[in-house]
Amino acid sequence: MSILTLLFICASAPPLDKVTQDRKVKFVLAEIQRREYEKEFNRFLEHLRFKEGSNRWDIINTIGCMGYYQFHPNTLRTLGYGHITPEAFRQNPNIFPEELQDKAIKMLIEFNELALSGCMAYVGKTIKGVEITKSGLIGAAHLAGSQGVKMFFQHGYVAKDLNGTTVIDYLREFAGFEI
Repeated sequence: MSILTLLFICASAPPLDKVTQDRKVKFVLAEIQRREYEKEFNRFLEHLRFKEGSNRWDIINTIGCMGYYQFHPNTLRTLGYGHITPEAFRQNPNIFPEELQDKAIKMLIEFNELALSGCMAYVGKTIKGVEITKSGLIGAAHLAGSQGVKMFFQHGYVAKDLNGTTVIDYLREFAGFEI
């Protein structure tokens, strides 16, 4: 049901008591907010897919990271997908289809959000020339793990991947999403 339909139903219905009317307005506003969040979250995932795996679900990089989001085998093991190894994926990419990759990235993001809860106090601050945002933290955790992000804040350590991409690069790259 579209937002316009919900608004039309609310506007065309017989007059309601104030409590019921307030409840309906809160419901419509919450639904609008949920849909906007979902749209923005999907935009974040699209950017991550492009940045990590060039929007290819079936690739493996030189160190064995797989799929759209370039999952490391250790990450997959942590998420409960230890049977998906580079060797098995190379032989049959369908063991880790697009839908499962999307499910796994959502699990990883939830895990990282929880692990980074202490770092959320930095949101809105500028550190080493980068404005810290929640989406930047989540992006950086994808690159260096939540521990790599914590080490950045606690010790100033700037983790980087084998291509030389740093936590700072990802804090900046993924800063512009409202998730």
